[in-house]
Amino acid sequence: MRRERGFTLIESLVALAIFLFGLALAAQLLLETSRRMRDVYAGELETPLLSVRARLRADLEAARAGRCVRDPDGTAIGLRALGHPTGTVVYQLENRVLWRFLEETGPAARSRVLAGVLAFTCADGGDLVGIELRGRRRALGRTPLVTGPEGLRPAFEPWIETLWVAPRGAGRAVGW
Repeated sequence: MRRERGFTLIESLVALAIFLFGLALAAQLLLETSRRMRDVYAGELETPLLSVRARLRADLEAARAGRCVRDPDGTAIGLRALGHPTGTVVYQLENRVLWRFLEETGPAARSRVLAGVLAFTCADGGDLVGIELRGRRRALGRTPLVTGPEGLRPAFEPWIETLWVAPRGAGRAVGW
């Protein structure tokens, strides 16, 4: 009697099941990695709030005074830093984007400071200028673990940035 070579049907099915299980794990890992990379890339495209705060603070501290720009209905839409060494610096909210430009050159030479701003609040008077920006940014996953549908977060999360600055007149005035 001749002995046959090869695998039985059961052995082939077990090997196929192990291979498919490994393939499913690799697909899940690839999916999670691509989701994380997409979140990181989207986060890199957004302007960091710390640099926006530093830019606003530097412009206001270098100015002699800060004044809010308001719509006819009284809603704050911008800020003017008067007496800045480079000229009057204007921050203006337009279509959910905060823009910066010099009043002498006009809005044609403006630069985008921050996108996704939903609300801009400004308070001036006395020696302080108060600014509050509200918006939303892409929410990043905070855990490297695989989560089910119950662990999914919304795509965006709200943020609030509040800043109080005392204009000091280009460093020539006495600060507190």
